[in-house]
Amino acid sequence: MTKDINDKIYPNREMYGYGKDAYFITDEQEALLNEFIEKGAKIIRELRLTDYNNREITIKDIDGRWNLFPKVRHSNSPDFLLYSTYQ
Repeated sequence: MTKDINDKIYPNREMYGYGKDAYFITDEQEALLNEFIEKGAKIIRELRLTDYNNREITIKDIDGRWNLFPKVRHSNSPDFLLYSTYQ
């Protein structure tokens, strides 16, 4: 993700037609989302549970990249076990 200051940065969506540009795993999603909103960040997708059982936030950074902030559920956590029991 480092380039010469004069080079244009192309998000994965522009280069390949899909994809996020960075993944930052966090356990503090609610606080992070509130901070993004407070600071005026462009929220692409608010905190939600995906069909593959991750809670995620997607924001657009100043270079147009989409950055994802998932909370990966561990297979031994009670909410994961409850979700996977009914699948």
